[in-house]
Amino acid sequence: REAVAAFNKRHLDAAMKDIPTTPVEFGDWFYDQLAEECYVEDAGWARERVARVEERLQQGRPPETAKTVVVLWMAGANAFTLPGRYIYIGRPLLERCPHDEAAAFVIAHE
Repeated sequence: REAVAAFNKRHLDAAMKDIPTTPVEFGDWFYDQLAEECYVEDAGWARERVARVEERLQQGRPPETAKTVVVLWMAGANAFTLPGRYIYIGRPLLERCPHDEAAAFVIAHE
């Protein structure tokens, strides 16, 4: 048991060294990790809806503060954000939004 705990601690410590500390760098790092585990939708109706909503919600916002909405194929109907430039919405949640306004409400909340 102690050997397993020591092994886990060594691997966790090594992994933690690779995690960036600035918000934007952390967000980019997290996106890369997530994209390896989940399919990121980059075409089709879901991406088109999110693009329309992004444009409306960020109208007049300086480009350097703009957010990117990412549609993930994940099991749960969920949306979340972390430090950085990304807002994540699960495809199942987006499918439950009957129109752009409902999707905008969820995305704006994040």
